[in-house]
Amino acid sequence: MSMWRDEASGDGLTDQLSAMGADQSDLPPDDLLVPSGAGEQWAPDQGYPDSSLSVRIWVDGDKRLTKVRISNRWRDRARGTSLSSMFDEAFLLANATLGSSVPPVDDVPAGESNEALSWDSLDAILAETAQLDKEAALLDQRPPDEVVPNRWVGAPIEACSANHMVAVRLSNHGRTEKIAFSEEWLRQSRVAEVCDAVLEAHRAAYAQFVPPVFEPGDRQRLADRYARLQNQSMALLAARPNPQGGSR
Repeated sequence: MSMWRDEASGDGLTDQLSAMGADQSDLPPDDLLVPSGAGEQWAPDQGYPDSSLSVRIWVDGDKRLTKVRISNRWRDRARGTSLSSMFDEAFLLANATLGSSVPPVDDVPAGESNEALSWDSLDAILAETAQLDKEAALLDQRPPDEVVPNRWVGAPIEACSANHMVAVRLSNHGRTEKIAFSEEWLRQSRVAEVCDAVLEAHRAAYAQFVPPVFEPGDRQRLADRYARLQNQSMALLAARPNPQGGSR
C-alpha cells in the first residue's frame, strides 16, 4: 500500500503518545532547541525548524537537503499534527527564506554588428519595431486563454529510502513537496534511523532529478524579439556613431 495518504490519517502518532505515557522526566535533554533569549537571533546555519522546534533541516543553495535533526521529544510535541507536517513547515521556511526555486531564464545575448550605421539600417530597425508593435497590439486583443503562457517542462520525482520506509516527492524544480513515513516503522524507530532514512530518500530522488526545460510563451517570445532588436540597435550605434549616406 502506498505511503502517500491523506494528511488527516497522520503518522500513527496517537498510538505512540499513548504508549509513552505522561511522564517524560526520564528523557534526556532536548538538544535541538536553539537559545532564544535576549540578544539571540536565529540564523540559517542553525537549520530551518518547524514551528514546534521538533524538526530542523539544513539545505544548500539549490535547496537540496544536506542534514536533518529531529528532537528526541518530537512525539510528545506531535499532538494534533504529524512528523510529515513538521517537515512540511521546515521546508516551507527554507524555501521562503532562500527565495524562488524557479531557475532563471537566460538573458537575450548582446547584439553584434559590423554594418555601417546608415539611413537604410535605421529604416530597417524602425520597420521591425513597427512590426513588433503591431504583433503586440494583436496579442493584447486575443482572449487570455488563447495566449500561450511561459512554462517549465519537467516531471516530479518520487523516491524511497533504502528500507522503503520513507518516501519523498520532489517538484519538477527539484524542491521537496512531501515526505511520507511508514506508520508501523515510525512507531518503533529511533530518531537517528528516521534522520538517516529521510536523507537516503532525498539522495535517491536527487539522483533521478532532471532539471526542467523552459518553454517561452507568446509574450515572452515577443519580449525576446524586442530585446534582440534593442541590442542590435545599440551595437549598430556603437559601431558607427554617425549615419552615413547624406541627409534626408
